[in-house]
Amino acid sequence: MLQLEKFEKQYVKDLVKILNTDDVLKERLCPSVVDKITEDEFWIKTNDWITKRNSKYFVILINGAVCGTISLSKVRNGVFNCGYWLASPYWGQHWGTQAFNMVLAEARRHGIHILHGHIPINNIVSYNIWRNEKASFEKKGNQYIATLTL
Repeated sequence: MLQLEKFEKQYVKDLVKILNTDDVLKERLCPSVVDKITEDEFWIKTNDWITKRNSKYFVILINGAVCGTISLSKVRNGVFNCGYWLASPYWGQHWGTQAFNMVLAEARRHGIHILHGHIPINNIVSYNIWRNEKASFEKKGNQYIATLTL
């Protein structure tokens, strides 16, 4: 069972462990970053990011286990970006699709009308998650900019 929970300190240890040890995920997220992040750094940087972007930031739990995050961050009134990551052992099992659908429902509840996503060209799974919701796409450099009207 998948749940989205508000980002709280109790989840930091597990999130940091994933980010520091999941080499497959790290390669997909940011292959040039090799430094490990501490729990304090993650807590501070994430909260700063949430505040600066007026973000709704959720921890993804699968069967009670912390396995990633998903967020809605404000661009302007009614327009938000959506970003997410999921630990690689959970890939290919439709968990990302379920988390995306849950955050779409959250977006609608909060009056969000347009959602954007930045998808690396080689991330076919994320592309398909957005495509299945009837997003439009613009190719910019090495990524697609997805736009979804809610």
